[in-house]
Amino acid sequence: MAETSSLLNCRTGQIVPGVRIPPSPQNLVMLKGYRCEITNSSMFDFEKLEVYQIAKALVVDTLKCIYANANLDPYIKEEWKKASMAILLNLSEGTGRMVNADKKHYLTVARSSVFECVAILEVISQLGHIPLPEAQSFYERYEKVSKMLLGMVRSHGE
Repeated sequence: MAETSSLLNCRTGQIVPGVRIPPSPQNLVMLKGYRCEITNSSMFDFEKLEVYQIAKALVVDTLKCIYANANLDPYIKEEWKKASMAILLNLSEGTGRMVNADKKHYLTVARSSVFECVAILEVISQLGHIPLPEAQSFYERYEKVSKMLLGMVRSHGE
């Protein structure tokens, strides 16, 4: 299915206005207002994982919460951002590793980052920086990601 739109070729950095976009595995970014969407007919292995999709949505919501909370200490903001991103980055990197021990290591680090996020969440919740229902929702989602990562770690054996 082709679409007419302005697009940015990621390889050349050139904007190509009013172009018909054929389905292809080339990385092209379609300009839609202020949002950019990567269009690609194939996916990386980690993108196919349910845990990645759940974690990605959780990280996006975490970042929105961080950016919306101006009263939050800058150190806490930075640590929460780092820990959140580390979940996704270690999960994706581990998926790309060829040796089970390497995969297991990165998945374990991703899960440890979930624990960091929960610790931060508990502190900011007790300080009143986030409403209890929102904190509970984050907690439940972190718990789900943690359990899924643990299952992946266990599947890679000793």
